[in-house]
Amino acid sequence: ARKKRETLSKLETPSTIDDDSMLSNFLYSDDKLKNDDLDEDECMDEASKFEEFVASYLPGYNEIDGSVVTFEEILDFLPSKENGYFYDLIQRLIFETKKEIAEWVSESKEILSELIEEDYIFYYDYIDALERKISLLKKALTYDRKQGEETKEENKLILVPTPSGNIRIIEDLQHISPEYYPAFLELIESIKDGSFCGFKPLSNGAKYGLAEVKGFKVRVLFSRLKDNYYAVIGAFVKKSDSDKFYRSNLLNRYYNFKMHEDELINNLDNDEFISENELQVQELYRILGVSDIKEYKKGGLSGNSDNI
Repeated sequence: ARKKRETLSKLETPSTIDDDSMLSNFLYSDDKLKNDDLDEDECMDEASKFEEFVASYLPGYNEIDGSVVTFEEILDFLPSKENGYFYDLIQRLIFETKKEIAEWVSESKEILSELIEEDYIFYYDYIDALERKISLLKKALTYDRKQGEETKEENKLILVPTPSGNIRIIEDLQHISPEYYPAFLELIESIKDGSFCGFKPLSNGAKYGLAEVKGFKVRVLFSRLKDNYYAVIGAFVKKSDSDKFYRSNLLNRYYNFKMHEDELINNLDNDEFISENELQVQELYRILGVSDIKEYKKGGLSGNSDNI
């Protein structure tokens, strides 16, 4: 108990640190934000995107029980290392956890002497669990899988249907010139491998979970359903930031997705649903120009041709 009190005394320090200054270190640590060519507005826009990205992960992170979570589960929860926000996200999660410990210590200081034994044990076990999460996150910062070791499981794509039962993104692509298909394939792959090319949360995306990946003129709308399952909501060609057609279709796709969201989440454990969805994903890749799905899976789609 004495050692714990000494540790907790040291942990009180973060509560006196200026949160804004600490956050700015995270928000502006990326090389992009250190580039002298970026003006202040661009930097703040990038900072805003990062905040939205963090907000999409915080609820799930807060639900993780630090007393039982494994390192592999932490790695699976985090985005791919290719994601530009990977390191900043981890640093931010560490910061939020330290802040939670400091607040817990500060709020509980006056009642510690009054706690019964069971509550006293819970108090320290809770802090131990938070400290363990910090330790696992720090390990993830420097961890590099050995050659030949199994790689991080890729994200699973769940294609959102239309009210009539067709697949929305396939219908979208049927009305888009094939010249854009290679760019759409790259965006779909970025959702799958976790790099999220040109990630941008949309219209309170942190609240509603809506985001897009984007390339030159092309956009794919998506949302995280659960764990590493991602709903692919629609595909667009966006010619300008004031594209009224794009904004109108974006709203329609959003309402359509919300109509199916609960059903999709509930079916993630349904083998028949997952098998049917995999067939639709294969069809999506064929439309985008992948003629031999099995061969492509060896090199890029999943890395394992036995899945087909």
